[in-house]
Amino acid sequence: MTVEDLLEQVDDMLDKAWSFPLSGGKCVVDAEQLRNIIDDIRGNMPSEVRQAK
Repeated sequence: MTVEDLLEQVDDMLDKAWSFPLSGGKCVVDAEQLRNIIDDIRGNMPSEVRQAK
């Protein structure tokens, strides 16, 4: 998967997340699933981006 695909997954996750009324946009997501996607993003990040740190 590309970084773009993984970011799309995060976006979809946020679209489907439960939101709390009167919370200023806060929502509930599956933390483990989100961490896995973040790890995949880090693993698929182009080397130029990693070197730019």
